[in-house]
Amino acid sequence: MTPYDGLVFSLRCLDGLTIKEYVIFDDRKLYNVSEGSDKTEMSIISTDWLDANTVFSVTISETELE
Repeated sequence: MTPYDGLVFSLRCLDGLTIKEYVIFDDRKLYNVSEGSDKTEMSIISTDWLDANTVFSVTISETELE
């Protein structure tokens, strides 16, 4: 991966899957994150300069986390 000036990531869960949690391993202020109220959709957008160390993780599951 090479440095670049922005990122657009979109996720939509189908078949009963939902987004349980997400983690951004970078300065959180560089990202605009939006989630649907039913936890089946999300987007992560940044228009800032990002480097090869930019990472995020999304956990998806059929079951509720307790």
